[in-house]
Amino acid sequence: MAFPKNPSSSPTFMTDPKKRAIIYLLPRDKYFLVAFVFGEKAANEALLSGINKDIKTTIESARVYAEGRGFRIEVKNTANVQDIRKRIDIKPAN
Repeated sequence: MAFPKNPSSSPTFMTDPKKRAIIYLLPRDKYFLVAFVFGEKAANEALLSGINKDIKTTIESARVYAEGRGFRIEVKNTANVQDIRKRIDIKPAN
């Protein structure tokens, strides 16, 4: 995990400091959000995978920008941690 030099920035997870951020962690009161930006290939792979239906709906409804689809997943307990790990594995491959 790489932490930004600017304390007002969100922590990010990167596989290599010279490459792009994989996820952004957005702290909230008693939980946090995990933010992703997926290109079209990564979004399609995620939608075809065996992830939680609610997360698929979130990806499908995410607005599409030139950089890809940005979406956030709430993490309030360990219930969706496996799905988040699957998303992290998809991102670098695409």
